[in-house]
Amino acid sequence: MLMRTTASYVPAQLAAPAIQLIALFLWARVLTPAQVGEITIIFAIQEGTYCAFVLWWAQYVLRSISSDAEHLGKAEVRVLVGCLVAQLTAALLLMTIMFPLASGLNLLSAGLYALARSYQVYSSERFRALSDPWNYSSVQIGGSGAGVALGAIGAHFAGTVDATLLGLAVGNLLFTGAASRYGARPNVSQAKEGSALTTLRLAAVYGVPAAASAGLTFVTLNFQRFVSEALWGIAFTGFFSLSLSLGIRMMSVVVMVVTAGAFPIAVREANTGGLAAGMLQLSKNALLLMFFLLPALCILGTFGATALSFVLPGQYAGVLDRVFPLALALAAVKFLRSHTVDQAFLLAKKTGSLAVAGLIEAAASIALALALMPYGYSALLVGPVVACSAVLMVMAILAHQSFGFSLPLLRITVLAAVAGLSAGGTWLVGQAATLGGVLFQITASSFAYLLFATWLSPEGRRAVRNAMRRPPKG
Repeated sequence: MLMRTTASYVPAQLAAPAIQLIALFLWARVLTPAQVGEITIIFAIQEGTYCAFVLWWAQYVLRSISSDAEHLGKAEVRVLVGCLVAQLTAALLLMTIMFPLASGLNLLSAGLYALARSYQVYSSERFRALSDPWNYSSVQIGGSGAGVALGAIGAHFAGTVDATLLGLAVGNLLFTGAASRYGARPNVSQAKEGSALTTLRLAAVYGVPAAASAGLTFVTLNFQRFVSEALWGIAFTGFFSLSLSLGIRMMSVVVMVVTAGAFPIAVREANTGGLAAGMLQLSKNALLLMFFLLPALCILGTFGATALSFVLPGQYAGVLDRVFPLALALAAVKFLRSHTVDQAFLLAKKTGSLAVAGLIEAAASIALALALMPYGYSALLVGPVVACSAVLMVMAILAHQSFGFSLPLLRITVLAAVAGLSAGGTWLVGQAATLGGVLFQITASSFAYLLFATWLSPEGRRAVRNAMRRPPKG
């Protein structure tokens, strides 16, 4: 079931993040480093305010829309509108603080982008909860693709951040609005009168701690952008933020390909077979995630910065070499926790623990980063990698003791060893001098990993044996 459900979401999970990666390359080509710094700060403000004002409701909808439509009732639209208005107000306030010389057009374009992007993210999660991969893909692929295309046109001809943001907003709204009009809907025909207050209470109890945890995750992954802007200016922030975004986005591609339809399966297993069944499904999800996450970390960490140096303008190379591998590591640790261990707490509806862990993690990340600052701007990522790794281990132990959730550590260790050897063995052959040569090294490492990891897994050996035993046709 996991592989079949995951496969239905693969087109969107491959295409949408790939589009976002292409967008980063486009912005680096058509915008100045200072403009790249400005637009990545605006992206961060949108994401942060979404976590603060919308995500609590989105988390509840994702968890409950398929099993608790009666309580969800007709309150969804009213609550969502209120959340988006609050988000827009906060986003505009933060943008005014970060860019005190911003004009009315600057704020209008940034605010419209924030609303459009937040609506797109919310709608895609809603379609995922309703097991509607068609409209999920429409929002993810169509909205992102149209937004980036229109944004690139605006950036190319106008050469301004405003034109880029307006293009992104219009493209997102076109496809998200159409999908919301014709997409799957929960059955709320039996919704009780007065259920709105009950819905808000249930959503707050479940969603607010989960959203607080996600918001603190945002802080851990993004405080570096604001620190770099304060210390070294908006132009350096362009170099730093682009390198950071590339690392996070590439790991996000890998993670979302595997996890798009995974958590709803665990929710259904818990609803039908009890919490133990849901935890068992989460353990299977974790193994599938690690099968792809570990080689991506090792191979991209070894060859990624070199490959990107052939694609990006040369002025990004110095910062890219130092920031990109660390960004990969930070994203890998964060995504591993959020898509495995954290989901055990979500499944058990113990979201308060996530908020506490997120607070400790964010505080430790910032403290370690500042303590290491004498060693250079790499400290902005080294500190969070150490802090996040420690919190991951503690939360995994707590999830095992509290809910019986277990990471398959032996098999994960084997996969890590194979991934490291595959990347290291190819690297020892020598550093390629062309983009084609680097891509060949990445391909060779990936093939070696896939071959040995598949053979070393019980499922892989079973599939090979079955294929060899199958009689030829005809």
